[in-house]
Amino acid sequence: MPPPRDYAHLYSSNALPNPQESRAIQREVDNLKSKIANLKSQLQQLEEELRQHEAVLSPIRRILAEVLGKIFSLVLPVPLYHWDREELLDLCLVCKLWRGAALAARWIWRNATVTTDQLSYGFEKVVCWLNRSGDFPKSLHVFIVHGGDSKDCGKLGAICKSENAILARFLTDGPILDHLQIQYQSQKCFRNLVEALHIYNAIAKPRKRPWDYLRSLAFDILYDWDRSDDEADSTFLHIPSKVTSLSFKLPLAEQMRGGNTPNIPIHIPPDALQRLTCLTFTSNWEGDHWLQLVKHCCNVEILSLDILRNPFGNATSFAPSDLTGSMVHLPRLRTLHLRLLPVAVNMFLFLDTPNLVSLDLQLSPNHAPEMTPESSSSAQTVLAFVNRSKCQNPCGT
Repeated sequence: MPPPRDYAHLYSSNALPNPQESRAIQREVDNLKSKIANLKSQLQQLEEELRQHEAVLSPIRRILAEVLGKIFSLVLPVPLYHWDREELLDLCLVCKLWRGAALAARWIWRNATVTTDQLSYGFEKVVCWLNRSGDFPKSLHVFIVHGGDSKDCGKLGAICKSENAILARFLTDGPILDHLQIQYQSQKCFRNLVEALHIYNAIAKPRKRPWDYLRSLAFDILYDWDRSDDEADSTFLHIPSKVTSLSFKLPLAEQMRGGNTPNIPIHIPPDALQRLTCLTFTSNWEGDHWLQLVKHCCNVEILSLDILRNPFGNATSFAPSDLTGSMVHLPRLRTLHLRLLPVAVNMFLFLDTPNLVSLDLQLSPNHAPEMTPESSSSAQTVLAFVNRSKCQNPCGT
C-alpha cells in the first residue's frame, strides 16, 4: 500500500515529522500491526486445518491393527521388565486405535518379569497382565534375591521363606503358566518354594494349579549350592511331571563356599531327565556334572551346554580310555548348541547322536587355541563327530 500523500516527503527523506504527523503515522503503524496479527491468526488456523486434513489422509491410518500389533512386539523386548510394561501401557494411551491394536496382539502380554515385591503388592495386576494374552502360553520370570545369607534360608521367619510364599500363592491361584524362570541365591530357596506350595495346596485345594501344568522350568542359581542335598530327599524330586524343558545355570565356582566343585552332587531324578525334550546347562564348575545329567536324557531333542571349565575334572589332559563305557546315546537329539573351552572338545568322542541335524559350536574367545598339533587334533575330533552323526548343518566359531 502506497504511503499517504501528506507524508510522502517523510518516507523519502530524513526529515523530522512534526507532532501532528507523528501522531498520524503512529495510528497508521498500530493499524498495520493489527492487520498483521489478524492475518497471522488466520494463517495459524489454516495451518491447523491443513494438519487435520493431512492427518485424515495419513498412511498410518491404513495400517491394519494386526500389523500395528506386530510392530509393537518388535519394539518391546522379551522378557518384559517393569519399565518395558510401562512402555507398552504408554503405547495404549496414544489413541483408541493403538490401544485396540495392542490388546488384540495377545502374544505381547504373555510374559512378565517381576520381583517378589512387585508380585506381592501387584498380585492382581500381574494376573490381569498375563490374562490379556488369552490362550497364548504364558511365561513368568521371578527374581527372589533377598539380602540375607543363603545359610539362613531354612530358618523360621527367613526372608527367603516369605518371598517364596508369595510365589507359591501365584503358582496356586494365578493363571496357568507354560514357562517359569526363577533366580535364586541357592537351591535351598527352591526347597522353601516346595514347602510353601504344599501349604497353599492344602489350604486352597485348587482344581488346576499352575505349578502342576508347567511345561518349561528354568533355575538361575546365583551364589551357593547346598552340598548336603540328599539324593533320596532331593529338592528336585518335586519338579512338576509335565516339565519337558529344563534349564540350569549353576553359580560361579569362584563364588562357591569351600571350592572343590567336582565333588558337589546335583541330584536331579533320572525320570525327570528322561521326560525332557530340551535341556540347557550352564556351568564353570570342574567335573563331569553335565555328563551325569545328559546320560539320562534319552528323549532330548535340543541340548545346549555352556561349559567354561575343564569338564573332566582337574586333569590337564584327557584320553578316551578315561571314560570307557561312558558313551552317551542321544537317539532323538536334533539340535546341539555348545560353548566350550578347547580342552572340552574331547566330549565329542563319546557322544552318539545318530539323528543330529544342527550343530552350533563356539569355543570360548578368552581361551581360543593357537594353531598347534593339539588344536589340529581337536578339529579332527569335531569333524569326525560331524561325519559320524551325519550332521546336515554344522557351524562353529
